[in-house]
Amino acid sequence: CAPLRDGPALTIQMGETRQARLLENGTERTRTSWLLDADTIERAFSSGCSNTASNQDFYTPNLTWNNCGQGPWSSGKAEDMRVKGKLWPFKVGNEVHYQWKSTNGAGQTNPRAFRSCEVTDTVMAEAAGKSYPAYRVDCSEHNNRKWVYFYAPGVDETVRIEDHHPKSGLRVIEFVERIQ
Repeated sequence: CAPLRDGPALTIQMGETRQARLLENGTERTRTSWLLDADTIERAFSSGCSNTASNQDFYTPNLTWNNCGQGPWSSGKAEDMRVKGKLWPFKVGNEVHYQWKSTNGAGQTNPRAFRSCEVTDTVMAEAAGKSYPAYRVDCSEHNNRKWVYFYAPGVDETVRIEDHHPKSGLRVIEFVERIQ
């Protein structure tokens, strides 16, 4: 893949709302995103799941999540986030390591949650029948969950997400289009 120009760290502006059509394992969904404050983005999905995260880095763990799956960890929060390294601006080889304390909706905690991510390659990413020049970002988590993100600077979107969950298997989310 040819060298890619880098875009912003997937940030949106205060007062801006972005809405996108997505495919989740082939089922159409929408994602609506807006800022709660200068540093925190909230995302609501048509599946009923919602979360908050850093507006500075799309790949950071969620700060809060609600109704995102089944079981006690379908809702919760992250606290005491520590970050070492950085992905932005994207360059193959850039790495980041996040460490935090997770608490689920039932009050159970994991004081040693972590996610490590690395920009591993530039590729042509396939999403919803289209091809995009993209950066590949591989992430792994404390629970053996693996994520692969494909960020396409040309559309300023993560156009494909592969969520490899050790219990529920592979979930693929593909960007279709921005609708707002």
